[in-house]
Amino acid sequence: MDDPKTDFEKNGFLVVKKLLSSDEANDLRNKIDNIVNDETKKHMTFYAFAIPDGIRKYKNFWYLIWHPNIIKLLHNVVSKNIKFAIHNDIHRNLTPQYKYDGDYFKLSGWHRDTRFRSNFLKIKDKEAFNETQEKFKCIRLGIYLNNFDDFKSYLYLIPKSHLTSHSLGNKFEIFFWYRVFAFFISIITKNKFARFFPFIRKKPNNMFSGYSKPYRVELNEGDVVLFDTRVIHAVSPSQGTKHSIFIDYGIENEHTYDHINYYLKERKDLGYSDLQNKQLDDQLEEHDLLININNLKNFNKSPMTGRHSINPEEHIKGFYLKNI
Repeated sequence: MDDPKTDFEKNGFLVVKKLLSSDEANDLRNKIDNIVNDETKKHMTFYAFAIPDGIRKYKNFWYLIWHPNIIKLLHNVVSKNIKFAIHNDIHRNLTPQYKYDGDYFKLSGWHRDTRFRSNFLKIKDKEAFNETQEKFKCIRLGIYLNNFDDFKSYLYLIPKSHLTSHSLGNKFEIFFWYRVFAFFISIITKNKFARFFPFIRKKPNNMFSGYSKPYRVELNEGDVVLFDTRVIHAVSPSQGTKHSIFIDYGIENEHTYDHINYYLKERKDLGYSDLQNKQLDDQLEEHDLLININNLKNFNKSPMTGRHSINPEEHIKGFYLKNI
């Protein structure tokens, strides 16, 4: 078995059991419930609830950003130069709504947690993530706060889906997997979702290696999942109460700046707070987790080739130039 760092770099994710104690998980569940209860009194009754930027908005969650167990994990597996990358979410019962029988071909909602959401990282020698100058090191940490038996929702992650060498890049293999194989599976399973399953090469640069099968995870309270934000993943429908928290980290480079800018400048629908919060920033700086604010403000380009397309999108460059 590989060491955690090697395993993470190879597959794109790492599952760590009981990183937080049961008492901590219980305390965080109560805090989330209190927020949801307060918010629903203002609006309406919600079964599912998501709070974008919830960690920064609610001070009693700040400590999670620099929780010693989390920072130790990040230093050991990713880098000692890791910084808080602002993107974060608090979820309660956020789940897809459809019947599911355990067949991953019948899952819906496969996605990456990046600006670029396509299944293909390379088409005709164009790469979605330009790493010639700086390596991509944007990491997402998921904290789960209930026992699996309470909600019975699996997390599925596709190994190696963060690697360009494992992405389908040949039009003939794309035709085979999506127009032939997936179509056949959709007929057999009588489920249209099979036609949108993200096929990833099992071996690098080998179109005849078969596809990488999803890794299914049962998560319990205090467990965390660390994954490269490019990793394709999905969840099965929840059958009970589920609380979870997600926090992004990254090393100081253009990929991390672009990731942050996407949520702060482009995703206005998510209602992110202003970039700077002196009280929070002082604590981030104390824990060596504060991103260089001046570098971030002066960043005016995207190292990616596009938002949801492999081709350049000039409006992104224009957006950054307008908002310097």
